[in-house]
Amino acid sequence: MIIDMRIAKNINAFTLIELSIVLIIISLIVGGVVGGQSLVKSAKVNQMAKDLQIHKTAFILFQDQYDYSPGDIPNAQEYWPECLDSGVNCNGDGNKKIDSGTEQLRVYEHLSLSELLDNKSYQYTNTSTDQYEYYYKPPINANVATGRIFTTDFVVYRKERTMNYLKIIGVPMTGGNRPYIDTADVKKIDLKIDDGLADDGKVIAYCLGCGANPCTDALVTATGANYLLSNKDTACRIQLEIN
Repeated sequence: MIIDMRIAKNINAFTLIELSIVLIIISLIVGGVVGGQSLVKSAKVNQMAKDLQIHKTAFILFQDQYDYSPGDIPNAQEYWPECLDSGVNCNGDGNKKIDSGTEQLRVYEHLSLSELLDNKSYQYTNTSTDQYEYYYKPPINANVATGRIFTTDFVVYRKERTMNYLKIIGVPMTGGNRPYIDTADVKKIDLKIDDGLADDGKVIAYCLGCGANPCTDALVTATGANYLLSNKDTACRIQLEIN
């Protein structure tokens, strides 16, 4: 009987040691998964910052080579006869502006046809009758965000000149999920390619329709607006000045 009790004690002790080892291994795995997710998110943020710079460079090279902006070039069909969607040619009107609508949706098509931009960086949505909807596909939640390059006369954001902008539009998700991109990540991108200021520089943050969850502590039309880094429930948007 005594021997049996010793054996039982040894078995119990051995089982507890095994259990401890298993718990340690599980903790390491969980920690690795969480850490890995953080690294993946960081890599996506870095990739997005690189993308914005690549698109800006491609845009400027296009202007230098063709004397017009992508989307606006009036003789695109002469350069690329295959640029024909549903019988509609892909020429712009040549007014030196990328107008919203047709021209805006042609930009990435022209950049791709000119071989200045890899078509992996944009998405094509076959939803319009003329089939020319091309958008930048951000690496972070591309299914809920698009990027468009267009020309605008900026009298807000303290800018009063006609400029070309790449605007990344994030759509807030429902059901308790996180939005497209939070404020801290927007600032990281801003710091990597600009001055880190929400209201000035080449990169400007803004958040339309966010209600009580703004990504800045004041309208970016005002001087001194700062990123609200503690607010992680926003769909912060980015606007990059191309030239």
